[in-house]
Amino acid sequence: EVSGPVPIERGIELSHGATIHGHLLDAGGGGLSSETVSLRCYTDIQGHGLNKDEKWDTTTDVEGRFTFGNLAAGGFQLSWWSPAREDSVRFYLGQGLEILGTEGVDVVLQPRGHAALHGTIAFDGELPEVVVVSIYPQPDEPVDPTRALWARCSWATVVDHGCFRLEPLEPGEYEVSVEFTCETDASGRSTAVVYGEARVVVPEAGSAEVSLLLERDER
Repeated sequence: EVSGPVPIERGIELSHGATIHGHLLDAGGGGLSSETVSLRCYTDIQGHGLNKDEKWDTTTDVEGRFTFGNLAAGGFQLSWWSPAREDSVRFYLGQGLEILGTEGVDVVLQPRGHAALHGTIAFDGELPEVVVVSIYPQPDEPVDPTRALWARCSWATVVDHGCFRLEPLEPGEYEVSVEFTCETDASGRSTAVVYGEARVVVPEAGSAEVSLLLERDER
């Protein structure tokens, strides 16, 4: 007897529990093959030996399809980090799921939207060779703080000569932030960081612009 969620391939279902049937697509609707999709428990699930933050991985097939089977009722999070591209853009796709019984659940993970974000950063000091900008959509409804880490999709890109660009984005309000260590002590512990954040509203189509003023923070 299998006591927890088990990654299974090509739609093969185990004897009991719910099954997630998923499809991982790129922005154009094409399936992404040989990618790792993760499933994480939101909470402890009594009687099934599942602990909060336990995680399982599976791999998409040639059409971008994936399956997780034998799931007990409870809260789960599907997630996928895109591999780094030539333009250094990465994004995280996540979706929370509540399993209520033994019925199957169909899920599509896909970056959506038709807008672009153009941004600049300014700092009165020397920037490292690589500066990563993180972009998080702000939910319309409050998010359970115990799930906040995994409840939001996010994007990350690298600044080039003080500028960055990211697309495609869905319309809505986003938090844009930068943070990096600029000073450490003899043990390697961070003693000063550079940080900046801003909010920006992205339209249905076209582009939005945002500027980040970075400031040094002693710790």
